[in-house]
Amino acid sequence: MRLSSRLRTLAVRTAAVGAVLGTALAAQAVIATSASATSSSAACANIVQIVVRGSNEAAGSKISGNVYTSGGLGRMSVVSSRVASGTKKSVRTVGLVYPATIAPSLSVLGGYPQSEVTGRNTLAKELNRLASSCPSSKTVLIGYSQGAHVIGDTLSNTNPAGLKAAAKSRVAAVFLTGDPVRRYGESFNKGAGVGGGLLPNRAKGDLSGVASRLNSYCYKGDMFCDPDHPVSGKSGSTIHGSYGNATIGAYGASFILGKIK
Repeated sequence: MRLSSRLRTLAVRTAAVGAVLGTALAAQAVIATSASATSSSAACANIVQIVVRGSNEAAGSKISGNVYTSGGLGRMSVVSSRVASGTKKSVRTVGLVYPATIAPSLSVLGGYPQSEVTGRNTLAKELNRLASSCPSSKTVLIGYSQGAHVIGDTLSNTNPAGLKAAAKSRVAAVFLTGDPVRRYGESFNKGAGVGGGLLPNRAKGDLSGVASRLNSYCYKGDMFCDPDHPVSGKSGSTIHGSYGNATIGAYGASFILGKIK
């Protein structure tokens, strides 16, 4: 699908569910940082973790180029902190600078679609920069909700964000949760959620270039990554907001640590 057409489709779909999105995601204002014996502030640490927060999760407090050096990790801090403490390699953890908005605003007139495009372009720029400035560093990408959408589009085989091959090859592990454009039946799909995402799904095989390094986790009944399989007695929005737990933290970190040995 051409970019302009896709943006129009996303805009219409976003408007249709706008009220629900606002209610479901308004509470995603979480700031957390990773700290451990192996955490590092070195620009070219052995491992550079880039966390891409979900819609309406709080931004970071300090900016260095394309990333927040403090905060901006949202729910996925439960994963990044365990990665940093689970390896003897030096680990630098940062959050991606991007709007992470749902509704249009004065700063992001296109709302979610424009926010997502800004995110993927910024992430590609940072990954390309790291490949040039820190050629020995491996990168880890962790994303929740809109953040998962951003990461997936950045790594897409269609390469809409202009990610260079050298940068893509340095991505050691990718962990996504609650991806709203998750496609049914992909080999890297994990969790009890088995349907497709709420927004127009990715093309089949669109992420085959990173499939062996990717884990896309979805809870059954999550209103964004598995909306067609509701769970009796549980709100789909509540399920979507529940990824910031210790179990996910341990699971995601285990997957990533297995890839960065």
